[in-house]
Amino acid sequence: MTATRLSDLFDDGTFLAPRLMEEAARWTPGNAATYDFSAGAPLSFAGDMPVLAPASTVTPDARALLQDFGHQLPDEIEPYEDRATYVALAGRRIGAGQTPAFIYPNPPGVFAGATSAVPNDLLATLNNKARMADYTPAGGLAPRRPARRLLGLFSPTGLPFVLKVATDEPNASGLDVAICRTPKDVLRAAKRFRRAPEVWRETFLEFERNWCLQYAIGADAEPEYIGASEQICGADGRQYGNFMKAEDRPTAAAQALGLAIAKNAAAAGYRGLAGFDILQCGDVAYAIDLNFRPVSSAGFVVHKEKLFNGGAACARLALCGFDGPLARMPATVKHGLDAGWLFPLAAVDGAANSFDGRSICHFALLGEAPDDIDRREGQLASSDVGVFGRKQA
Repeated sequence: MTATRLSDLFDDGTFLAPRLMEEAARWTPGNAATYDFSAGAPLSFAGDMPVLAPASTVTPDARALLQDFGHQLPDEIEPYEDRATYVALAGRRIGAGQTPAFIYPNPPGVFAGATSAVPNDLLATLNNKARMADYTPAGGLAPRRPARRLLGLFSPTGLPFVLKVATDEPNASGLDVAICRTPKDVLRAAKRFRRAPEVWRETFLEFERNWCLQYAIGADAEPEYIGASEQICGADGRQYGNFMKAEDRPTAAAQALGLAIAKNAAAAGYRGLAGFDILQCGDVAYAIDLNFRPVSSAGFVVHKEKLFNGGAACARLALCGFDGPLARMPATVKHGLDAGWLFPLAAVDGAANSFDGRSICHFALLGEAPDDIDRREGQLASSDVGVFGRKQA
């Protein structure tokens, strides 16, 4: 199975329903524009399945930006402007006998009774950090236990450690994670997580590499490892992008751990792409987060061959934003695209972004060495292009 398209992983008659519902978004970062961006990100690797997509991600300029770089978009894309339109479009397809493939679990009462490609309760529990041991082989997790709270506070004994929210709600980008090195960190985590239904405490592990390994899990074949990139993470535990070298690979132990998790999830009924955050600690690997959805770096990994076809040796996945529509993108962005050191993977067109009028793009920044990428990030920043996590990287 060469599983670089979502349509390869689902039965005929399935459509992609990618929207995150607002009432279930408290452990995910962003706003209405970035939620639209996330929902439109799978367009470049959806294949030939029908897709519901935010209107801001499929304007003529957004389509042209992707197609000019060789991305084949689905033939059947239904744009939606808002939640009500999305629910109506999905409901109509469900009523006609089509099966939705939801990326995120839906809150109670939303699409209740619908038969989806992955049952809603399974999608929720798969992504709950309290359930990681259900799918991870013995020895594949850091020592962990439920964190005890007294008057809303966590004990600071045994620092450093990591606190993680355990919830059936969607979670992403480390917003539900706190790395605690000092008692002050523990107090900050208690404030951040005061409304969390459950919190788990893990031993802090010293590691050599922090990978996101990705797997394709289909109905008719064994799960398949499709690639990996390193994660750019800050001291706060949040993720700020990804980095990849053309010839770099995770260890065999990391790949085997991820594959075992993928097989367990497949046996439980999961279908789709998945990304597992796995630490490389010498010859041993530990899973620290399991994401049963196309993660933010999915396109980055799926299109790896395209990224390195021109001779680049490394790439950084960067979330970039600038004021105004794609049609008036800054000259530095145009130059990067023309020169071949910027490769677009997803976009929101500011012309149709009713939230703040900004364009948002996922670019792969390419270079012969990390210094090339640093320099090019600086060029973008100097022309009023925001590069999320630049200082962290």
